[in-house]
Amino acid sequence: MHKYLYLLFAVICTPNLLFAKAPGNSGFYTWEGTIGENIPIFVWLSVHDSIMIGEITYKKKGSTIRLRGKNPGTVLEDFREMFYGPAIYEFEPGGRITGMLIGRIGADSLVGKWWSTIRKKEYTLALHMKDTVLTSIDTSLVPEQIGGRYDFVMGNVGDEGHLNIRSVHGSKIVFDLVMVTANPVGHTAFLEKQTAIVDQDHFTVHYDSNCIFTVWFCKDIAYIQYEKNKSECDFAGMGVEFDRIYLHRSRSRGGKNKNTKQ
Repeated sequence: MHKYLYLLFAVICTPNLLFAKAPGNSGFYTWEGTIGENIPIFVWLSVHDSIMIGEITYKKKGSTIRLRGKNPGTVLEDFREMFYGPAIYEFEPGGRITGMLIGRIGADSLVGKWWSTIRKKEYTLALHMKDTVLTSIDTSLVPEQIGGRYDFVMGNVGDEGHLNIRSVHGSKIVFDLVMVTANPVGHTAFLEKQTAIVDQDHFTVHYDSNCIFTVWFCKDIAYIQYEKNKSECDFAGMGVEFDRIYLHRSRSRGGKNKNTKQ
């Protein structure tokens, strides 16, 4: 019997689907195969413990989209659907998240599902290992920078959040954080002009004695991890969660969906 490595690639609206976890596993993978029956793709993915970076190439279009993710993911249930926690996302050039994947890595294959955040539709995913020599691939997780704006934009009408960071002096920063859930609920959580001290690639926020979270930076993303009593971190936002992956604005080019007026 083969021993499988399970990786959470995404959280999708399928209540009966079991989400696998693989914290502590690292490696570099290349696959090719199809989404659905007739969408040929090539994927490379570098896994660094819980962080995943890579690219997906759609062969017919000749287009390549970056992949960014964190493993494991979380699922939050709303009245309408399942919201998305940390997962692996397809970030289009405008910064919008257009697709997500979930799968199981076997000895020589990756089988699972691909979810379109635009069409709200699920497709099968069937990939096999592809021995390929890739050049000019940067798998480093060193933050490109800490500061500026980071965006989370789920499809056209999904959840949307923004993290804005401004340097004050030395390692001291001031940041704002906002998250708006999808319509028709449209709850909003907002932290304004919070101060923190950056320690190399992260800073920790003691919002109060019951709510502590850390903002981590790697490559072109920031992600938020709750350290204590996540249930206590409501921020007057009706259960709105901040623990997402945010893409730096220089890469996202200010992508936005229809839920936010700017």
